[in-house]
Amino acid sequence: MPVFLQSKLLRFLQDGLVRRLGGLTEEAVDVRVIAAVNEDPEELVERGILRADLFYRLNVIRINVPSLDEHKEDIPIYVEHFIEKANRRYGKEIKGVSDDVISELG
Repeated sequence: MPVFLQSKLLRFLQDGLVRRLGGLTEEAVDVRVIAAVNEDPEELVERGILRADLFYRLNVIRINVPSLDEHKEDIPIYVEHFIEKANRRYGKEIKGVSDDVISELG
């Protein structure tokens, strides 16, 4: 998100006020915000890509989700889940994939 938009988001988070497009008045809203980045947020702050004040405002509860490269043992679980989901959606009866396919994914 460009830095100029980050300042608008920060103002919204601090004040809890929004103005509709074309509107003349601001309205109070009560919302929860979930934000995600796919890079180290502290590094983004250091590089000036992410505003420090916005980062600290959003960083109330932090959940780090490791990349799939860091937990390859979960790949068969994901494959099974998505096969079951596709079977239900498309009325198929695919049983699974070969071990060769799993090893190519990992």
